[in-house]
Amino acid sequence: MKKNISEVPSIDEQEIALIVAEANRIGVRAAAEKHGLTWQRVAAWKKTAQENSLSKIIIQSPLGGEISAEEILVKTGDADKIYVRPDENKAYWVKGKQSGSIDLW
Repeated sequence: MKKNISEVPSIDEQEIALIVAEANRIGVRAAAEKHGLTWQRVAAWKKTAQENSLSKIIIQSPLGGEISAEEILVKTGDADKIYVRPDENKAYWVKGKQSGSIDLW
């Protein structure tokens, strides 16, 4: 029977980190089975760990304007490539044979 985290009172952040590291090595389902947990729980821990480990990228203009990579992606939409030119206040995007640009600030 699979255990829910609420059913495992002795589990702590360090043990979660070890389970996530093991999931990276042997797979989410295998790590979950080994520890008697649901694979969904281990997958959620793994996703949270990845999100927490990512650095936030900030692009800054010479005049001090700032924009994140996520904000640029929202403005450009789905693209194959995005070229960021803070000196021009532009992000140029290419998707297939289409291309365009957006203002950063």
